[in-house]
Amino acid sequence: MNFLLYSSAIIIDLRENGGGSAETMNFLLSYFLEDSIQISELRYRKNNNVIKSYTMNDSSINKIPRNIPIYVLVSNRTSSAAEGFAYTLQQYKRAVIVGEQTKGEGNPGKLFVINDDLYIMIPTAEAINPVSKKSIDGIGVIPDITVSKNKALTKSLLEAYSSLAARTSSEELRLLYQWQIPLLENELDPEPLTSNIISSLVGNYEGNRKIMYEDGSVFYINSAGDKEGLEYMGKGIFRNTEKSWLRLVMPFTNKPVSEFEWIWEDGGTPQKVKRV
Repeated sequence: MNFLLYSSAIIIDLRENGGGSAETMNFLLSYFLEDSIQISELRYRKNNNVIKSYTMNDSSINKIPRNIPIYVLVSNRTSSAAEGFAYTLQQYKRAVIVGEQTKGEGNPGKLFVINDDLYIMIPTAEAINPVSKKSIDGIGVIPDITVSKNKALTKSLLEAYSSLAARTSSEELRLLYQWQIPLLENELDPEPLTSNIISSLVGNYEGNRKIMYEDGSVFYINSAGDKEGLEYMGKGIFRNTEKSWLRLVMPFTNKPVSEFEWIWEDGGTPQKVKRV
């Protein structure tokens, strides 16, 4: 947890988390919320007891700063204490919940023996959130951003990089964050590489350069004669598979392009390459 203090953003993956200890949940929440914040209210069947839980007031817990954005990934398999963790952070507006509506197993219970072969788990208390004044049992956590569980991580990364790019004062970091965005956007909503795009780009270019289409893939032959793969990322952008810091950008046209540009990860001046 101390290592996470140095993060730009944090993504917590609870998509396959079936829950666990309420005490552990409360302990971890203490890193993300202020001291002595009420986490839950448990209303027990037995004797109608009510027990309230709070974040720990412990000087050894180094709080994750509020300016570090938190994203929590959930799915329809997220349940119990994992749901409680996500829901508490959501209600206190400390995290963005991304994924699918969770399972809705919000109440704690105990195992009761029926006989030598069988036992049953029965809820023994109702968990109420102090902010919403509601229980999520039978409902689950409704995400802030709804997306299939298979795309939840990609969506969170896109949200994180977009947010960081917009607020950073460092030009170097802004370029680094923005570089990730087109690739993530295409992962979420892939744009097909059409025959029109291929036919308009393939050809010979100045400096003995060449772009060719072979065995279902696009390749670039550089001035030294080296063959490099080009992976389509959508919006007229190709990623150089040999050089991750280099991308080709072409204009959209139904005719052969007159030139394309190489752009760099560090934001250097684009290099125009003309067709011959």
